[in-house]
Amino acid sequence: MSRTPLTSLAAATGIALLLSLSGCSLINFAGSGGQSGTSDQTQTEESALEAYAAAERAALPSVMDQNPGVFSDIIVEIEEPGSLIFTYTYAEAMDVATTASNLDGLVDQLQQSCDDQVFPAMDAAGVPDPKSVTYVYLDSDGSQIWTHTFSPS
Repeated sequence: MSRTPLTSLAAATGIALLLSLSGCSLINFAGSGGQSGTSDQTQTEESALEAYAAAERAALPSVMDQNPGVFSDIIVEIEEPGSLIFTYTYAEAMDVATTASNLDGLVDQLQQSCDDQVFPAMDAAGVPDPKSVTYVYLDSDGSQIWTHTFSPS
């Protein structure tokens, strides 16, 4: 049985709050990235992106604990040179059309969160340009509900 539109809206809204926390939950990267004295700048940049993703992954158990039953899985992947991909799998079947519509309605809020928190944290970590963050939402059966890629505005 899929969740009702009201439950779907609540879940989507809650997720927007989770996403806005992703940039804040990271360790302080100031001074850790973009080491210009290395002989292999590409390796340093890759290390910065992976270090950023590792910090995001470290925060996932807390996110799952704070939102029991919402997601069965959250995955953070990287795509060189400066892209993160967050994939959220809902624990229960969702009303796909309503959830996608609700998430579409949050695009401006999510863009602002990325601009205010995520991209500055990626900069501080030494993650190279071009930067982007992709959010993917999967239904409990693994089918895609929604995806959107954000770049600094």
